[in-house]
Amino acid sequence: SPMQLYMHSMCDSKGSFFSHKSLIFKCLFNRLKEEEVFKEFCSQLKHLLELGLPVVGVTGHHHIHMLPVVAPATLRLMKKFDLTYFRVMGDLEHPFSWLQTKLFKHIYGLQERGVEFEPTGYLLSKNLKTKDHFARKLKKGKGEALLVHPATENDFTALGIKDSLRDYRVKEFE
Repeated sequence: SPMQLYMHSMCDSKGSFFSHKSLIFKCLFNRLKEEEVFKEFCSQLKHLLELGLPVVGVTGHHHIHMLPVVAPATLRLMKKFDLTYFRVMGDLEHPFSWLQTKLFKHIYGLQERGVEFEPTGYLLSKNLKTKDHFARKLKKGKGEALLVHPATENDFTALGIKDSLRDYRVKEFE
């Protein structure tokens, strides 16, 4: 649930956030209010800081921080709280995310704003076929972080997206 009240573009009549799929749709069709997103982000960040947790930058699940409406709110948040770290995908093996990052950096002129990028690789099912495949992926990444979704739940199912890594990750818990 949101920390802010009356987030009409983000919440249903009961005050709960809309589903992930609905929020993505609203982002893409400019039906989310940037000011509501910004206020909610500020409330969540202030809460983390009040708990004594260090916050140095921004990352978002499913690249939500890079979507229209959310991105400008994210950049405002970074400026307000003096955050300079921004996770971006820099992995050519995941072309959609790589292209999204290139466009995002260009559209928002992030390098001119002094934003530091943390390039992140994508761990794909082909990288887990053997230990050699995995080792090659690590060497290609030159020490960059690898993004892997948790194995305990598959949030892609609700979106109707096939998550080829889930089966590999679930094996880790067996």
